[in-house]
Amino acid sequence: VAQTLPPTNNLVMWLKADTLSLTNGQAVTAWTDSSGSGHDAVLLPGWTAPKFATNGVNGHPGVFFGVSSSLLVTNNVDPGTGTVKLPTGLTFAAAFKTFSTASTAPNSGSVANTLIQDNTGNDQLAFGVNGGLGNFQRYGGGWFTTPSSWPVNNTNYYPGHFLIASHNSSSGLAQLNADGIFQGSNTVSYGSVTGFNIIGDRNGFTTFNGWVGELLVYNTDLSSGDQLALQTYLRNSWLEIPEPTALGMLALGGVLLWWRRR
Repeated sequence: VAQTLPPTNNLVMWLKADTLSLTNGQAVTAWTDSSGSGHDAVLLPGWTAPKFATNGVNGHPGVFFGVSSSLLVTNNVDPGTGTVKLPTGLTFAAAFKTFSTASTAPNSGSVANTLIQDNTGNDQLAFGVNGGLGNFQRYGGGWFTTPSSWPVNNTNYYPGHFLIASHNSSSGLAQLNADGIFQGSNTVSYGSVTGFNIIGDRNGFTTFNGWVGELLVYNTDLSSGDQLALQTYLRNSWLEIPEPTALGMLALGGVLLWWRRR
């Protein structure tokens, strides 16, 4: 049975490009949270808006984040930190397409192509792509990086890619998965004010620079069963080659019939 929905328990933000009723190239000024938690991502005055793309990731809609384009989560955030707090663990997941090979970040704890970040300084973290590889960074008495070795910048002919990072609040175990392949782990203490607030990054150096089809955030380190279900959902949604339409099959049948009669 095809996995048509991701796990929804503990899902606190779910941004899907196919929910945006926009035309190709139109500015994305608000991205509604489909989890029901109200963590919408919005454009602030003076910020550069990402753009909607009808064919962003593997023939599906996407939101293109270019130089300096970012969205901020401002609704239902913690008043003390200004972030969506994740005190009981976290799982980040993203489906995207990028061709970037950038590997230079402006400071420690950043990745060159940021998907999700906390830029408040309360408990810094970064999740995205660095040097064409997945990357998850946490601070715990120093910066800890969990990098991947699997290219996720479309150099290996995939129509899109997905990354999943998780961090267990009890054991401190942080793990990274790319396209359903385990990449590595690290152990770093889990801060009590762990959270996030920004999609992309406004400083112009760590903006994602690619198309984002879907972002999911959970306030827990998903169980192995739920993580497998999430991997299956993302693979089915973003990595599979779209099935041909009935009209396309009829056209193909006509071509084959014509060829056989020659």
